[in-house]
Amino acid sequence: MKVHSLMLFENGTYTEISKEFDLSAHNWVRSPETHHLVEDNYMTFFYPEHLDKEVVYDYAQAHRMHLIEGWELIQAKGGEGTDEKAFFQGFPGTSPFPEGYKMYHIHYWTEQPTHWELNPEADLFVFNSQKIQTMVLFN
Repeated sequence: MKVHSLMLFENGTYTEISKEFDLSAHNWVRSPETHHLVEDNYMTFFYPEHLDKEVVYDYAQAHRMHLIEGWELIQAKGGEGTDEKAFFQGFPGTSPFPEGYKMYHIHYWTEQPTHWELNPEADLFVFNSQKIQTMVLFN
């Protein structure tokens, strides 16, 4: 199972906005120490634009996440560029970015499986990875 969480960092506090579960996905990452399969998941953070990405890495370190990769998500303006970090090019007039916020996305693994708690009022259950990617970006 893969989980993608949306997190908001505001006023020194992290708040989970929602989670999306992909029950069709299987973990593939192996621990470098044990070579056993470990759980890997994704998180996207929204944080005020006057801050830098260290707020994301502080959270990951505090929760003992082993980062695989991380990148800032930027909105392409007027169809410019093809940078893989530039999202939402095909959605004119639409912006999932709250005014004054940045987005940063991480892929991480944990040594111990996380006990995920479902919240039916907020959590979305999707079984197609492409749909998850699109829905997460516009959640």
